[in-house]
Amino acid sequence: MEKKRKKMFERLVKNAKEEQIPKIKEKLGNMKRGVVKDIWPKVQALWALAKDPEGSWKAKASAIGALVYLISPLDVIPDPIPVLGLTDDVAVILYAISQIGPELQKYLVNTAEQYSDNEIKAHAKMIKISLFGAIGISLIAIALELSWIYLP
Repeated sequence: MEKKRKKMFERLVKNAKEEQIPKIKEKLGNMKRGVVKDIWPKVQALWALAKDPEGSWKAKASAIGALVYLISPLDVIPDPIPVLGLTDDVAVILYAISQIGPELQKYLVNTAEQYSDNEIKAHAKMIKISLFGAIGISLIAIALELSWIYLP
């Protein structure tokens, strides 16, 4: 079974194309159900990698291939079958992650660091604006106070 899964996954990766991303986007939200719901953060990580123009093609192709399998109605075990229908989809997602795990981990860490840096910069800018605003208001208040004292 492992050999079949590996061959199928290799075929998915080989046929992966960036043009498949809009179709994945259109259908991915409907897949958060059943056993897929349990691994949804992993699905989202693959989705983020698939969309990223900076990601390595090898990792992106693996992500795209696994996500295409997830959204495809043509599966080894058809999705409508209760309980078992999405288990093959989960297996493909987990296999993809096992194949690109280190790259996916590195990607997620870099993405989190970039997000943190952007958030810190945005907060620093807000603090500067608030500080300058407070200084400006204080100067106006001092000027008004002095004008009341020194003007007749």
